[in-house]
Amino acid sequence: MANVSEDQSREGRGSTLARVGKYSLMRALALGISVVVAVYITILIANMGGHVDQIKIAMIDEGIAMAVSIDEEIRRF
Repeated sequence: MANVSEDQSREGRGSTLARVGKYSLMRALALGISVVVAVYITILIANMGGHVDQIKIAMIDEGIAMAVSIDEEIRRF
């Protein structure tokens, strides 16, 4: 009888370890996916869907136009 309970105990430990491992792996995977999605959404919101790029391009264009309009040599052309 001692052998039967010892065998069941070994099987129980193995399946428990497998379940804990599977749970931990799935939990880590879910956490990783959540972090990736959260970072993507944060960057998308911070960049306003590409609108910041358009603002920067407009600022550069305006700066160049101002520099050209102030320069006497360029205005003579």
